[in-house]
Amino acid sequence: MFCVNGALAEYENYIPALYIYRDTNIREVNAFNQRYQTSFRAVIYEGEPVSDEVRNWCSTEGTIYHHIILDGKVNANFTRDIPLARRVLVRDNFRRAERNADYDNVERFTDLNTTTGNPDNVNWGDYSIVGDQFSETGGPAYAVAIHHIHFANDGESLDISHYVSDRVETTGDDAGKTMEALTKLMADLPRLAPNDTTACNEYRQILATRHFPGLGYLKRLAMIHHFEILLGHD
Repeated sequence: MFCVNGALAEYENYIPALYIYRDTNIREVNAFNQRYQTSFRAVIYEGEPVSDEVRNWCSTEGTIYHHIILDGKVNANFTRDIPLARRVLVRDNFRRAERNADYDNVERFTDLNTTTGNPDNVNWGDYSIVGDQFSETGGPAYAVAIHHIHFANDGESLDISHYVSDRVETTGDDAGKTMEALTKLMADLPRLAPNDTTACNEYRQILATRHFPGLGYLKRLAMIHHFEILLGHD
């Protein structure tokens, strides 16, 4: 359950959401209803509830504005009574490799943005170039990889290209390895669409000035680029 304490305390514009699991019981639902008596609420399905009372609440509660369905967590029969306009399908489209050096040059990312891949026009989302796996651990980078989402050759669905530094066997010189990866991206960028986003322009500036902003900042730029595509950048 999202909490109004802590990080959310300074915000007024948010929608409280309840995580639904297989073992979620009606007491948890009632506690959520009591605590968040607002006109707009959401549920996030981590599993399909076993409880008939919870299932009935999910399908009939009018204040649930967003039913956020994590792909593969619930059966289609369970969601068919939820209005299409209130469904949000969240799918992890990012294939995480064991090492940055292991990524293929280009892969399919998603076709949920197309009428062919999403004929019911269900609202959808993903985890961008990060994926849904979180880890607090890390280590030195042997290779630097820039994950770049762009339109596929069909001009509709989305692909993801991975630009990996030349050096992949030893740690160190993150700045130099970043320039190696950026050089490869810049060579392809003229044929990739869109190629004039905020992130693309900043990539060009980084390579031109040879200024290394840090690996975390590179990931941020890749996510900004993705968001601009989803928001309909022209």
